Amino acid sequence: MVSLVADQEMETEPRIRQINHNAMSAIQQIIALRDESAGIE
Repeated sequence: MVSLVADQEMETEPRIRQINHNAMSAIQQIIALRDESAGIE
């Protein structure tokens, strides 16, 4: 996740920035669902 954030900062291509943003959003949703189902809040 940290490397995705770093890549996002350096990336200049708008299409790639959007893909990275979508990937980070999806990962955050997965982590939230995982933590929720594990009872971690």
